[in-house]
Amino acid sequence: MAKKINSKWYISASELGDYVFCPESWRLKRLEKATPKDNQSSLLGQEEHKEWSSNIEVFLVLNRMLRLGIIAFTFVILIAYFIEEVNHRLVLTFLGLSAVFTAFSFIVDKYLEKKRSVGLDTKFKNVKASGSTELISHSLRIYGTPDAILNENGNLVPVERKSFAKKLKSRYIVQLAAYMLLAEETYKTNVPFGYIIMGDKRKRRTVYNSPGLRKLVKRKSLELINALEGLNKLFPDPHPRKCSKCNVSHICQFKAC
Repeated sequence: MAKKINSKWYISASELGDYVFCPESWRLKRLEKATPKDNQSSLLGQEEHKEWSSNIEVFLVLNRMLRLGIIAFTFVILIAYFIEEVNHRLVLTFLGLSAVFTAFSFIVDKYLEKKRSVGLDTKFKNVKASGSTELISHSLRIYGTPDAILNENGNLVPVERKSFAKKLKSRYIVQLAAYMLLAEETYKTNVPFGYIIMGDKRKRRTVYNSPGLRKLVKRKSLELINALEGLNKLFPDPHPRKCSKCNVSHICQFKAC
């Protein structure tokens, strides 16, 4: 939701995506407080977002534990190597490796389970933010909380989870692009791309932070802020395909379906 900070309007990354989808749809939901016709699905999506954010934190903890397990395995071998008594060496090696293997097997099982649930792989090392850190750009007057920001090979990678999405849509791309710009301003670093994870199968799509996409976010955010301040008039953008998927079309006077 748009909000005022120091008497200036700031917009959320999610509503910027709604605005790109259709200005009238945004107006009905944000200004007229219209109740979406599939509000239950929206609530289920919010719950799934929370679960996904929790799972990704566990996934990354288990990833670190796997690395520690490999170190522990190596440590046991080294200790056994320096023990002169053969019998003691064999006993220590057997007990140590058995303990490490048991713990390692348990961690691997849980790790693979969480890996399937989040739709990511093993190259991510840590999370800068996960469903809790709000990012703010005072230059763009945008704020938002990405579902996660990963560290991949030294690059920050914002991630947006779309639980019920089947196709990559412009509003998802603009929302993620806004998160990329927010991360750049907050962490003072270049953000080259981000990920959108879609649907039950957790399909991952890469969105690159291209110059054209950056300009689009800046232009659309300025339009929306000007509309909130009464400087711009909103123009509906009806289309049968869009209107059929809009969750406030039942009260829209401009609908084309």
